[in-house]
Amino acid sequence: MEISLQNRITFFSELLTCSHNILYWCYDPELELLNADTPEAPVYDALLSINGCKEYLRSWLEGNTKPLILSDAMGLMWAAVPELSNRHTTRVHVIGPVFISDISANTLEKHLSEKGYSIKIKKTFLELLYTLPVLSVTTFFQYGQMLYYTIRGEKIAISEFHFQLPSPEHKSGQDIPVKMRSSKESHGTWAAEQELYRMVAEGNTDYQEAWDKLAVTGSYPMFSLGDPMRQSKDMALTLTSVTSRAAMWGGLTPELAYTLSDYYIQGIESASSIPEIQEILRTMFQDYVSRVHDMKENSHISRQIQDSCNYIQIHSAEKLSIADIAAQVGYAEYYFSKKFKKEMGISVKDYIKKIKVERAKIILRSETISIQEISEALSFGTQSYFTETFHKFTGMTPGEYRSKFTE
Repeated sequence: MEISLQNRITFFSELLTCSHNILYWCYDPELELLNADTPEAPVYDALLSINGCKEYLRSWLEGNTKPLILSDAMGLMWAAVPELSNRHTTRVHVIGPVFISDISANTLEKHLSEKGYSIKIKKTFLELLYTLPVLSVTTFFQYGQMLYYTIRGEKIAISEFHFQLPSPEHKSGQDIPVKMRSSKESHGTWAAEQELYRMVAEGNTDYQEAWDKLAVTGSYPMFSLGDPMRQSKDMALTLTSVTSRAAMWGGLTPELAYTLSDYYIQGIESASSIPEIQEILRTMFQDYVSRVHDMKENSHISRQIQDSCNYIQIHSAEKLSIADIAAQVGYAEYYFSKKFKKEMGISVKDYIKKIKVERAKIILRSETISIQEISEALSFGTQSYFTETFHKFTGMTPGEYRSKFTE
């Protein structure tokens, strides 16, 4: 017997109160409150608006249907999941707010005072804030996963959530408490990281489960305290650095591993949103794993041909000639071409195109530059030739491929 959505929501909202006093909300597509399980709903609703979270959610709904994590400068966090009908949002389901770190009373009072509220209104907010639960980010994300399953009937990885990028108001010298990671959180993070890096070193293409496990057991940065973009970038830079070394342990040459690392570090530093950083990280892991995997699968390839493949991958943005590549490994062009095709099962010319297309796929997934700019960056000569080559290897145009991964 199929359980109705409303019954699932009722059951879920009751579950939320079993261990933590987490509230459930329901809004229409214009974010008018439809119902909430608290008599202080207007005050809670006002909390969502204080630091622009409600306005951010409103603008997000104009072009997105994915779940969203909202956070503000006081350390409050909400999870929002749109309910869809024919790909259109019909209702928005929200849980929260919760604190993701213990915040001192002085900090809360100072923040509300800076907003210019009267003593009476400030007192009302403070009384409410003192009743809110304090959860780890990891725990709250898990509640977000459960909310998504309740509304959509589908499981979702934490890595698929998107995050609001608030305007940070905390600066150095403010009364921001330091929260130590618990032993359980730290050990969970370490174990998940080690499993993931082991799979990179092995070239194990079934790494996605380990990636999602890191998202569940790992301790996330505090997005709403300090500078969330800087925290996310620092985390991504650390993961990139360690992953490149795991790939070297797996046999990837240092020259290629460091070249890839430099490329992704530049992308991370240039990113303008937390979801963009997450996409770069997913792409980075996939890239390293697939390269180590291909290298191990082609262990029968001679050192000279492997070196030539590495050279092509490192210099994929350049205009490459077969004569120059042959010279790099000490072969005559004719002999090199025959040996390469015999061992690799593909001509040097087509392999160069294949590697350029693989790099183009990475750029299309993780950057916003135009297709013409990608064509020029990879030395294709013309955009039409780039499009023709890309379609030959993928069955899609560059524009179709980008739409598939950004919709």
